[in-house]
Amino acid sequence: MAGKHILDLPPSSINNRNSEGSFITLKNGNILFIYTRYRGAGHNDECTADLFGMISKDDGESFSEPFPVFSCESVGADNIMSVSLMRMENGDIGLFYLQKHNAEVSCLPYLARSADEGKTWKNHTKCVKNNGYYVLNNDRVIRLENGRLLMPLAKHPSGKLPNGTRFFGEGAVCILGSDDDGRTWNVLIENITLPFTVWNDHAAGKLGACSSAMEPGLVQLKSGLIWCYIRTTVGRQYEIFSEDNGNTWSIPTPSRFTSPSSPLCAKKMSDNKILAIWNPIPNYNGSPSVVDGVWTGGRKQLNLAILDQHAKQFLLSEILEYDERSGFCYTAIHETQKGNILLAYCAGGKGDKNCLSRLRLRKLYKDIDF
Repeated sequence: MAGKHILDLPPSSINNRNSEGSFITLKNGNILFIYTRYRGAGHNDECTADLFGMISKDDGESFSEPFPVFSCESVGADNIMSVSLMRMENGDIGLFYLQKHNAEVSCLPYLARSADEGKTWKNHTKCVKNNGYYVLNNDRVIRLENGRLLMPLAKHPSGKLPNGTRFFGEGAVCILGSDDDGRTWNVLIENITLPFTVWNDHAAGKLGACSSAMEPGLVQLKSGLIWCYIRTTVGRQYEIFSEDNGNTWSIPTPSRFTSPSSPLCAKKMSDNKILAIWNPIPNYNGSPSVVDGVWTGGRKQLNLAILDQHAKQFLLSEILEYDERSGFCYTAIHETQKGNILLAYCAGGKGDKNCLSRLRLRKLYKDIDF
């Protein structure tokens, strides 16, 4: 396997899930990592969860003990998760995250700011005008070369039926933009759906019509073209492109990345090459979603690829993780000041109840792994 395994955060009796997060380099050169930590026995996405952090003072070779960042109660939510960290134009750290409110079956993106390098967080601002169920994956918000911020969302119809049963419908991609460093947000385009309907054995093993566009991510290529990749349930990531800073987008088409129903994660590095992390084995190849009673999502293999600056050619591709009894997903990618790469991803397996409950940090070395 490439790189060095830095640490695991396994589930425990006091927190049954340690999940996805994001990195940022602080002004003093230290690296801050913030992730979602669930309380007690709960591990589903709607269960009580807070944000915790860790600090590295040695370019990601080791991290401090986890410490609380802020709780869901402090912002009036039942759950907070899916962090993206970004340096703002005035020097603050921006922390994008989701607030979940179970009574309304809502999931809303927020932006908080820190003027003291992550010690305190203020001005928690909702980024969408209307309530609803908006999925923003971790480590996903980007800044374009012209300064515009783009936030890729999947909007799902949700709510409760008269009998109290929750429902959660098929997703559509929605792209938000901010031209004032995150103070206000506008919908650039919404309701980007996949151009088909399929009959698919989806999450609960039940046949049904499913053409959901889920968990989009963004990369601006060196040419200025913006690439948006989209999770689907049809054994392949789909993609759309924008030539005008996110105002208009192409029709969704299949990408080169096969996968089960699982997210791709990609980021542009300082040399303009693209680092992509994903699960390459699609559902139709027979990769089971449950192994030894543990839900793995068919995510048993995690691959790394280096693409050229136009995201057209693979320059390197190798396996990062492979375990028939585990699942690997929701990767955060961070380039350190020394040019090394830090990865954080879910890596649960047997004994963890599901693949989302264990968090793993790995370091790739510029002079060895690339």
